[in-house]
Amino acid sequence: ETYNTRLFAPFEAALPRPKWYNHNAVAVQKPELPPGVASLGDYTGPQCFAIPGNHDWFDGLDTFLRKICYKSWIGGGVVAQQHSFF
Repeated sequence: ETYNTRLFAPFEAALPRPKWYNHNAVAVQKPELPPGVASLGDYTGPQCFAIPGNHDWFDGLDTFLRKICYKSWIGGGVVAQQHSFF
């Protein structure tokens, strides 16, 4: 719940996610780009990157991975990141 109210809700309020994106789904192929965009290099919209903080390590990054890395969009920004590192 904290991730939703403190992280996702402000992003969604500032820049809503695409209407075609199912926010309850787990990303199988990343990045999940808009229809008609062939690669991340062709995408000109916003991208979102996240770095885990010290509190994310309390559960071994489980919540960070599930809530951020296994999603394709945070608000209107595509999340190409698949790991906690770059």
